[in-house]
Amino acid sequence: MRKQILIEGKSVIEIDFSGLHIVLLYALEGIDYWKDIGKDPYEVTSLKKDYPKQYKRIRKLFKDIFLVSINARSKTAAIKAIQTDVNRNPHKYPWKPQISSKIISMVVDHFQAMHSPIAEYICSGYGVKLQNMDSKIAESVINEMTKMGAPVLCIHDSFIATSNFETKLEGLMIEGFHTALKDSETKLKDPTSIIPILSKALYQSR
Repeated sequence: MRKQILIEGKSVIEIDFSGLHIVLLYALEGIDYWKDIGKDPYEVTSLKKDYPKQYKRIRKLFKDIFLVSINARSKTAAIKAIQTDVNRNPHKYPWKPQISSKIISMVVDHFQAMHSPIAEYICSGYGVKLQNMDSKIAESVINEMTKMGAPVLCIHDSFIATSNFETKLEGLMIEGFHTALKDSETKLKDPTSIIPILSKALYQSR
């Protein structure tokens, strides 16, 4: 439905942060993820090679498991949360019978190994603090856009505004990101040295 949104009769653009929570966690450890690591944080190369047609769905599952594991206070809680989501949303997981607790546990272990610099945050309940950082970013963007009289919609870590505000919105998102990092317990000497990657989708009205 987002593709059909009009604001003041104008087409809109949606801009979101790529891998925001992972980028923030690495930044807390003093690491610029996109500069120093620079790869899809949810990618599993072997599966992408072996299951090219199904890989988009596999990646979505892996991303869900990773984000849930950051918010969960234990591995057991993460497994239960994912299983609950799978049972409640079978349309998202057409391969439901194959998503066992063992598979989920293996995926969590995989991410802890893959992202060893931030492994301590996985299954630690740290997601609450990340959500607080999210809210600071959103508040900053919304306040500044409102001052300009520009309507903006906030959807998790993405923002929708009329396409003529694309450059301004992008700048405000980066500023909000830096502000949230400055207010955090980051090991970075200069949080503004990190430039987050933003992805964009332009929705044309029909």
